[in-house]
Amino acid sequence: MLLGGILQFVNENAARYFHLSPRDFSVELLNNADDLHEGMSAHPVFLVKKHDGTLLFIVKVYSKFTVSSEFLKQWMINCKQINTLGLTNCSVALPFTYSILKEWSLTAISAATGRSLNGWMRCYSQITPNSPEHQRAFTQLLSIVQKCAKALAELHHAANVKNGKVSQVIEKKEATWINYFNYLLKNNPKFRHMQNSGWQNTLMALADKAYNTTFHTAYVHGDPSPGNIFFDEKNDQITLIDLDHALSSSMDANEFAIGPISYDYVTAFESLALTGRAHGLHDQQIRALQSAFADAYRQQAGKTLFTDTQLRYHTCLFWIKKIIQFHELPDYFSSELNRQAHAVVTEAIEKLEEILLVKQRI
Repeated sequence: MLLGGILQFVNENAARYFHLSPRDFSVELLNNADDLHEGMSAHPVFLVKKHDGTLLFIVKVYSKFTVSSEFLKQWMINCKQINTLGLTNCSVALPFTYSILKEWSLTAISAATGRSLNGWMRCYSQITPNSPEHQRAFTQLLSIVQKCAKALAELHHAANVKNGKVSQVIEKKEATWINYFNYLLKNNPKFRHMQNSGWQNTLMALADKAYNTTFHTAYVHGDPSPGNIFFDEKNDQITLIDLDHALSSSMDANEFAIGPISYDYVTAFESLALTGRAHGLHDQQIRALQSAFADAYRQQAGKTLFTDTQLRYHTCLFWIKKIIQFHELPDYFSSELNRQAHAVVTEAIEKLEEILLVKQRI
């Protein structure tokens, strides 16, 4: 029933927006379970492709109980507002129509061209080390990272940036992550050494200091990791995909994609290191990529949009989310994915200890 409804939804929109009949394209389920860093989705995603491989659009399937028709209506309005921002450093792949199918909500989302930043990093890792091509490829990778940083900074600054307190919805969401992490500490043996470390008091003090400072809030992505930023070399174009990750900050469509800029920045910055290590980049290369990102972002933004305290607080939240996400994978995940997940969790614990543990701060 669901598959039939999805195919009907695809056929109708392929005809309406692309003037194509079912014989002109194919529909396939996205399977990204072979790469932990390729923007893995919690929702079924279908790719609609022409027979030459050109991606026409994407269909994402949500439970109607988490994404209602009323929400989707407001979401489409907000997406149109993002389209009017006049972005010059990037485009944004946004949903352009939706449908309700019994207990499911279907959205059709514009396709991105080119290759994800994760894909560019993977390609670089496959080139023979120390060869002339290897150095040229890394120079290109630095340039792509700079373009990604400018694109994100422009998204953050294109709307009227608001100053004020972060919404209670976002604070409640962050508290949920922290409470669940505390539960893991008490019940998972691998985290026992952190139980009595004083980390929670330090984090709460950091949160209070961050929230007592004016936050800059604006349009944010929600998960600007390398799997969700595409670069089309032919057209020299950056495209941000999966902007719906901002839904994780709020289930109020009127607040869609509005959030603290510092969390978006931290996610992009720290994800460069995670993805780089997964592809075998060494520490010096990773630091070079992060430095290129930070410099380009700062240059594009033109002013400081967050404090050091806000960055430290959201860095902690980023790593807490990674522990929650990857501390235990489903049985059907491959041994390689489990290895990557273990590496992420190990690094997350080290980062949190570095920032929060009292014994490390004396």
